[in-house]
Amino acid sequence: MRKLIPHALLLSMTVLAIGALLLSVTSAERISYFSAPAAGTPAVIAQYRAVVQHTLDAPSFTYEQFLNYRAPSSTSVASTGGSDEVIGNVVYLPVAPVGSAPRWGRGPLTTLANDYYGPARALTQLRTFLKIRAVVSSGRDFIVQQVLPADVVSPGNPGQVLVTSTVVVSGGYVTSIASNVSGWFSYPYAGTAGHPLYKRVDTLTPNPVTFTNFGAVAPITAPPASETVPLHPCGQGYQFIESGQHVCSVVGGPTATPA
Repeated sequence: MRKLIPHALLLSMTVLAIGALLLSVTSAERISYFSAPAAGTPAVIAQYRAVVQHTLDAPSFTYEQFLNYRAPSSTSVASTGGSDEVIGNVVYLPVAPVGSAPRWGRGPLTTLANDYYGPARALTQLRTFLKIRAVVSSGRDFIVQQVLPADVVSPGNPGQVLVTSTVVVSGGYVTSIASNVSGWFSYPYAGTAGHPLYKRVDTLTPNPVTFTNFGAVAPITAPPASETVPLHPCGQGYQFIESGQHVCSVVGGPTATPA
C-alpha cells in the first residue's frame, strides 16, 4: 500500500513553503535608504580639502598603476603595439602598421574615450571627493561618507547605498582610496558584458583606487605627424576594420585599421 503523507505534516510543509516564498520575495524587494551623514568640523573639512586639492594640482601622477597623467590635460597608457595617448582634446591610438613602421590614429577626444583613458579618468574621483563634507580625521588619513543612488553600483538598483571610504594620505598627497559600499543591491560579478551574472548583497568592498609616482611621470608627446592617420568618430568611439569587420571602439591595436 502506498505510504501517504499525514495531513498535519503536509499542512506544516505547505506553511513553511509559503513562508519561504514570502521571505524570498520580501528579501528581493528590500530597498535601502540612509540619512545624510553628518558633516565634519570646519577645521577637518579644510584640512581634507587641502590635501585633495594638492593632489589634483600635482604636476603628474600614475592612476591605478596603468594611467599616466600629466597636468593639465595629457595621459598615456601602455597597450599592445604602442601607447594610447591623450594630449589636450586629441587622442592618439596605435593602429595597424604600414610595413614594419608603427603607426598611430589621430582623432578628436570623445567623452567615452576621456572617461576610459583620458584626464577625466584620472581626475574625476578626486574632483568628486573634494566636495564631500562628511569627513573625520583618522591619524594623517581621513574617513569620508556619501549616500548615493544604488544604481551607481549597477543600473536598475532602487534605493540608496552608503559609501564609507578611507582616504590614505602620504607626503601630502592622496595615495589611495579604499571604499566599502553598504545597503541592499545587485552587482555584476561574472559573465560577459552582454550576459552578466548578478549577485544580490548587502555589502561590497571594491579594490582600492591608487595614486602614485607624483611628479615622476615622463613627458607625454604626440607621435610625428608623418606617422599618424585620421580617426573618424562613430558615436563615442572611432571607426576601425578588424578581421574584415567594421567596429566602433575607443581602443585601437596592431590589427586595427582606421576605416
